[in-house]
Amino acid sequence: GTPRPDPEASGGAGVDLAAEGWRKEKEQLLQVQAYYTETRSKLQEVEAVMAQLRVENEVLLGKQDTFAKTERRLEEAEGIVAQLRKSVSANHKGLEEVVERDSNSRKKLKAAEGMAAELREKNTGLLEVQETYLTTLSKLRETESVGIRLSEEKEVMYAETQ
Repeated sequence: GTPRPDPEASGGAGVDLAAEGWRKEKEQLLQVQAYYTETRSKLQEVEAVMAQLRVENEVLLGKQDTFAKTERRLEEAEGIVAQLRKSVSANHKGLEEVVERDSNSRKKLKAAEGMAAELREKNTGLLEVQETYLTTLSKLRETESVGIRLSEEKEVMYAETQ
């Protein structure tokens, strides 16, 4: 058949071309491998960042849950404060009524003390009148007694004169 190329005649140029092609392929392969390694490294960095973000997201979700619970507690506390305000207001009104009743009671007490003082004065006056009456009554009895004795003596003297 066909004549074969002589390796000696064309061998240098053909081997050089093949070697050159192989070197270019190897270079491209090394570039692809470097790109792959770099990409894989970047992917690992991105995965690490994503893992960190997942952790931070879980933390934030926890904080969000805590925030929601805190907000509910705050609403409950505000409700309690509103009830306490109503209670304080009602107690204040009740206290005002008690203070007013106390004031009225104090006024009545002062009036009663004034009346008691007047009654003591009247009582002292009545005691003095009673003492005067008893003294006068005693003197009247003594006088009656003296009068009766004088009357008896007068009768005796009158009877002796008869």
